[in-house]
Formats: sequence, structure tokens, C-alpha cells
Amino acid sequence: MSMEAVFAVIAGALLLSERMSARELTGCVIMFAAIVLVQIPLPAGKKADR
Repeated sequence: MSMEAVFAVIAGALLLSERMSARELTGCVIMFAAIVLVQIPLPAGKKADR
């Protein structure tokens, strides 16, 4: 579901010949990087004793 926007941009470019500005491309890169980063598992740390 997080890749829905990526497919929408690709479909818009291919089917409707839409073009994106530099600002829009920058936003796409940031969003894609965020999607990839949240998928990376963090190493397990020590649990604090209570």
C-alpha cells in the first residue's frame, strides 16, 4: 500500500505524458527513502531492568 503513490506517478507519466517539477521529484525521493528506511529492521538492544 505504501507503493501506491509510486505506481500512480509511473502510470501518469506513461499513460498521460505528465511531467514532474524538480520540487515534486525531490518530494518523491524523500518519500521513497522514508518508505525504504521504515522497512529496515533495527538491531535488538538490551532491555532495561525495572
